[in-house]
Amino acid sequence: MLRSIFIYLMALLTLTGCQAESTKSMNVIVTNSKTEVFYSSSHSDYKITIYAPNPPAPKGGWPIIYLLDGNSYFLTAHSILTNYFPFPMLNQLNCPINSDTKQV
Repeated sequence: MLRSIFIYLMALLTLTGCQAESTKSMNVIVTNSKTEVFYSSSHSDYKITIYAPNPPAPKGGWPIIYLLDGNSYFLTAHSILTNYFPFPMLNQLNCPINSDTKQV
């Protein structure tokens, strides 16, 4: 009986802790980033977000990281990269804008 209660509580904590907070209602601004929307007549519209560091690029250029279908992960990736790595460039290629995936 105690084991069943423990498993239930752990599952409940896991499920409630994994819910992403919606950023639609928040006005999120990432410095040095820009968002472009590409419109398609045959498919859905696509949003691409690009972050580039502020200092001039080094001789070999910036390393680039691509987030494919990265709708909800841009802020997390930006935070990790700018805190732990020296000035990477980050491109986010999203799912269609009118899909059921949460947008940032």
